[in-house]
Amino acid sequence: MTAANKELDRQVLNLSEESNPPRTNILVERPTGGARKSYPPVPYVSQK
Repeated sequence: MTAANKELDRQVLNLSEESNPPRTNILVERPTGGARKSYPPVPYVSQK
């Protein structure tokens, strides 16, 4: 959790007047397609 996320969480808790503060969830989205194709490394050839 980053410092910015912690600050936002603190602000949400301050807004709540209830005895049970709202719950927050952090979701990470990932692509729905298959894994990206891995290409082999391309050798570097100097043009001198």
